[in-house]
Amino acid sequence: MTPLDFFLWGTLKDIVYKEEPTTPQIMRQRIIEACASIAPDVIRRASQSVIRRIQCCIDSNGHHFEHLL
Repeated sequence: MTPLDFFLWGTLKDIVYKEEPTTPQIMRQRIIEACASIAPDVIRRASQSVIRRIQCCIDSNGHHFEHLL
C-alpha cells in the first residue's frame, strides 16, 4: 500500500464530491482542481506517516502496533 491508498484518494474524493458532479467534464475539472489544491507538504507528511507505520509494524513483528503511533 502506498500513501495514495491511505491518504490521497480519500482526500480527493471528499473534495471532488463535495457537490455532486453533473457531467464528466465537470468531474474532470474538479479532479484537476482538487489535485492542484493539495500542498506538496501535505503529501510529504502523508508519505512520512506511511513510513512511520511500516517501521512500527516491523518493530512489533507484525503484531498490533497502533498504540505505538
